[in-house]
Amino acid sequence: MRRALQLLLLPLGLGLAACSGETATDAGTPDAGFVDTGVATDSGVDTDTGVVEDTGVVDTGVVDAGDTDAGTPDGGEPVDNPDCDPLMPEVCALPWPSNLYLEPDGTRDTGYTLAFGATSLPANNVRVHVDPTPYRRMDGYGVGTPIMVLFPNLDASQLPNETDIGASLDPDAEILLLVDEGKGGLVRVPYFTELDRHATDPAQQLLFVRPAVILEEDARYVVVIRNLMDTSGTVYPRSAAFQAYVDGSAANDPKLADRADAFTDLLDQLTGEGIDTTSIQLAWDFHTASDRALHRPMLHMRDDALATIDANLPTPIITNVTEYVPADDGTGRPVDANMAFRVEGEVTVPSYLKTKLIGLFSSTVLERDANGMPVQTGTRTIPFWMMIPHAARTSTASLVMYGHGLLGTGEQALSSYNRPVANQHNFIYVGASLTGFDEDMLTPVGVALRELSAFEW
Repeated sequence: MRRALQLLLLPLGLGLAACSGETATDAGTPDAGFVDTGVATDSGVDTDTGVVEDTGVVDTGVVDAGDTDAGTPDGGEPVDNPDCDPLMPEVCALPWPSNLYLEPDGTRDTGYTLAFGATSLPANNVRVHVDPTPYRRMDGYGVGTPIMVLFPNLDASQLPNETDIGASLDPDAEILLLVDEGKGGLVRVPYFTELDRHATDPAQQLLFVRPAVILEEDARYVVVIRNLMDTSGTVYPRSAAFQAYVDGSAANDPKLADRADAFTDLLDQLTGEGIDTTSIQLAWDFHTASDRALHRPMLHMRDDALATIDANLPTPIITNVTEYVPADDGTGRPVDANMAFRVEGEVTVPSYLKTKLIGLFSSTVLERDANGMPVQTGTRTIPFWMMIPHAARTSTASLVMYGHGLLGTGEQALSSYNRPVANQHNFIYVGASLTGFDEDMLTPVGVALRELSAFEW
């Protein structure tokens, strides 16, 4: 039981992200620098126990398009900035994810390094762009990434939404998402779409194409867009760059020539799959990251921490226990129909964090070696909370590690909505504040939102 509890608490204290006030940030693949603020809107205090309820996260989908002008596609000349993708000149990094930023690299598992230009990712209001350097650790895009495009004033009424995912596989679907299965050819992938609800100007609403399944690691994906119309019923023209790839003139344009052969191969492949390319407004491919790039640093940290714990098993210290009765029995003990014991304590675990200033505020980030692997810097003591249900008084319970929401706390493991589940299924809930994801992030988030490169991972 003791080791099980320590193993449950271990990932909560390692440094799940790499930038926080007294904490660290998430090592995710960027999504074009379009910022999802994800701010919880209501703290929701549970008055009978003082537990702050985790009421969920609002996905506001805030878009920072940097220095770009989200104008209507007009078939004009491709943008001159080599850091931007000319396929969709209205916004620098669109379409997303783009093969433009996949730099051939024979040393990587996928054969690529993710290489953004100095100005590819968005800039803040003082023209400081997100630093692309950290993303070179990746050898492709994240497996949870959405596809993002901008078609101003888009009529999205006929596109599949989250209640009609099956329509994304229709033969005449306006958008095709395909995975390259090699000899198996291109295989359809289900998805749903939504317009960015944060953007108030229809001319600047991104279209999110969200895969209905997690993408495969180290895989090539193809996106095909055809027959889209704006709200006036006008079919969008191809961008000048994509038209050049279609008609073959891109080979003679120094701004486009590097990808000319790849687009010729792509269009030939689509034709071979029976897809009519004459109606295609835009098509491109991208590659997802490998298991090694996505998971190796975290798995290394996990394995290293477990080895440390096995060699010197820490002892959790219980600092407070409150007993509850299921109904008032006249003893004055607090009443809760589901929770028998509220337990608070602390445990010392390996740390992989180092102190760093984020703006004027002291924070922490992951310490890494020359290969990018997290390195132990000592230990840290973390508080934890445990809820034991009445059901556990008479039979053996199972352990559940509870993860709170954005800017929440580990104490939310004891929230009122968890208690009936715990008692009904005989679960002992354990939670700790997730480093880099908890309420201590409020100040660093405020600082880092002004310059996203401060989110070091």
